[in-house]
Amino acid sequence: MKLFRFFLTEATEAVTEGAEATGSPLGGMVDMMDLLLVVMLLGFGVVALYNVIRLHREQMLFASKILYPGDCKPEDCADPGGFIDYIVPRLTILSIAFILMGVVAILLLYVFPLNIAWMELASVILPVGGLIWYVICQRKAAKLFW
Repeated sequence: MKLFRFFLTEATEAVTEGAEATGSPLGGMVDMMDLLLVVMLLGFGVVALYNVIRLHREQMLFASKILYPGDCKPEDCADPGGFIDYIVPRLTILSIAFILMGVVAILLLYVFPLNIAWMELASVILPVGGLIWYVICQRKAAKLFW
């Protein structure tokens, strides 16, 4: 862990020195990337929650890029009701998690600005981990319902 912390500290100092020497607005680029992360987290969370609400209300499949695994089409689903019952709780968990991660990111960036290495790492690993979990759930759904 000390080696990882040392590596991050040295890399940060090297980048900062390079940016100061060239007069590059590196801080502005980092702020823009942080804002992009927040927008992506909140945007995906809201779209996923919209899909959950629509599935719950209509109880029928519709065209959506995040609902179906791979090249599966809604028309080819063998058991639409079973798929809806399977995917709605998982998509609800994912959407709420992404919205919460976006809110926490806003709080940590603008309200309580803390520059801690493990928080920066977690802001990347948690969303990627959530997406990997959802893709695994989608593949299982493809085996069960297509």
